Amino acid sequence: MSITISAARYSVLRWSDSFVLFARRVPQTRFIPAVVSNVISPQAQGHVLTLLRRTAHDRQRLAAALQVALPRYQKMVARVAFGPSLQARTDAADSLRSAISCEIRRLIEASTGHGEAGASNDVASRGAQMQHGGRPRVLRPFNP
Repeated sequence: MSITISAARYSVLRWSDSFVLFARRVPQTRFIPAVVSNVISPQAQGHVLTLLRRTAHDRQRLAAALQVALPRYQKMVARVAFGPSLQARTDAADSLRSAISCEIRRLIEASTGHGEAGASNDVASRGAQMQHGGRPRVLRPFNP
């Protein structure tokens, strides 16, 4: 019931091009692609109540609500992966759109372990991978 890799990749095609406006208006703007994964508990998604919802979107919303309401589903460690900083000339909106889409798709595949630059399972289980200056960084979960 979780979002599939192909659905995540397809969602990139439906994104707004509002970032192109920023590139045109403020040419020195840098764009940092980011992907957040491992947020909704698979156990919450498999809860019997979610089966009562008709659409995948409604099932996912109910799973998120169950995760907020029931402590047993709250032990998830979200992963955040950042791609390299991108900048485009004011006349290169299409190349910026293409570069961001390509990097987001790469990050989606890497976050599931199917990409060539993904975090190892050891790193992924402890926190999130972040690219900064070409060096991977691990973000550790905050435990109050």
